[in-house]
Amino acid sequence: MAAVSCPLQRTFSRFNLSQAGNTPVLCREPLWVLSVQRYGRDRGFSLYFPQAITTGDSLYDATLTDGDCRIRVTLDPSLNRLVERNVFHCGAQLQHVNFLPRLAAQEEEGEAAEEVWCRTYRVVSLEVSEEAEGDGESEGLVAGVQVERLLWYGTPRIQEVPGGPRDRERAPSLLPLRAKRSCYLALWNNQDHYGPAWRETSASIQTDSEEPASESAGLRPTVTLRKLREDFLSHSGGVSTRRGMAKGMLVVRVLNKSRVMYYGKSDSNCKCPYKAVLEVCDTSVGGCMCVLWNSVCVCWYVRLQPGQLLRLRGYRVKERYDTRTTDQQDIVKRRR
Repeated sequence: MAAVSCPLQRTFSRFNLSQAGNTPVLCREPLWVLSVQRYGRDRGFSLYFPQAITTGDSLYDATLTDGDCRIRVTLDPSLNRLVERNVFHCGAQLQHVNFLPRLAAQEEEGEAAEEVWCRTYRVVSLEVSEEAEGDGESEGLVAGVQVERLLWYGTPRIQEVPGGPRDRERAPSLLPLRAKRSCYLALWNNQDHYGPAWRETSASIQTDSEEPASESAGLRPTVTLRKLREDFLSHSGGVSTRRGMAKGMLVVRVLNKSRVMYYGKSDSNCKCPYKAVLEVCDTSVGGCMCVLWNSVCVCWYVRLQPGQLLRLRGYRVKERYDTRTTDQQDIVKRRR
């Protein structure tokens, strides 16, 4: 728990949790913005913001600090214009910030309400000071403050070893707080991948030149793109199951890849609404489209580069994808 001298603790100590959902509390001391993150709203929007009237599809989470600890917040949609005009940005100093505790989307997956209340809040009004412009570690904050070492407000600290000399705090969720989304969008558009989720993957990919000779046998395909096409168009069922899942392992080379495409909608709760198109080939066909969907796109997009060899299993075959972008009528789809 933050120290008694922590301005955020003094602010939230005035909360009456039995009425916390209705009465805002004012922080009279300055706060600073450490991060601003954007994501698309979903069908739960009216649950979290029942009074909001907005035509925009974006929500914004932020990390604030008082110099002693950090806190995760969501901006009320009425404040979106401050972000979109770059008034509310990293390093900005805030004054007269009004908070309301609101449950986060993760509570529906098993977290206790009191724990979520301690770690996330909704900001309903604020003023941005014209002073202390700069980034979160500038002189506008507190001289000498190491942001990564700031405690998270209101979260208990758990001992790594009972009786050990060092405690480890339990950080709040770093996923979008008011929508069921798997990662954040870039502030400037929906086509650029953004955030650490796009750099993480459970396996590595080797190019043909890096591949050990001892593993070459394991790369031999059991089916080719030409065979997939012929069986699919003839409806012979030789390579497809009842659900359209193709049998056999493909080995293809990446020729090109598209930009990330975001298809999240405010009336959909899809957690990973992303896709990307790869142009691939093998020894039987000069070009074919392969689409990465959902979490597969998030996990693999950054790691896939032209020239790499891919081994594919668990894919579906579709006759036509998008004639506006390609003349190819065959497509291999990977989705999770």
